[in-house]
Amino acid sequence: MLLCALQCSTTCEVGTQMRRVVCQDDLGASSTDCDAHDRPADNQTCDMGPCPRWNHGHWAQVKHCCHAMLSLSYTVMSLVTVTQTILMSKAIEP
Repeated sequence: MLLCALQCSTTCEVGTQMRRVVCQDDLGASSTDCDAHDRPADNQTCDMGPCPRWNHGHWAQVKHCCHAMLSLSYTVMSLVTVTQTILMSKAIEP
């Protein structure tokens, strides 16, 4: 039997991984003589870990600009893995 696995259907959380399963003889030619009860599964679930998610801080007045108050919010995108947490911050102006 030839088993050729493909990537998971998703980049995060749970998806499906599929593979091609074909019946072949000892020379690699297609055959119909394989026992259907022995056929391996052609798909399985795959868990790619948690998806990134946006977290954010509170609004705060942080500086004066041309006699007007500017409010900034810090948005944090975090991806938690088994071994580490990755944080990316970006200040955005409303």
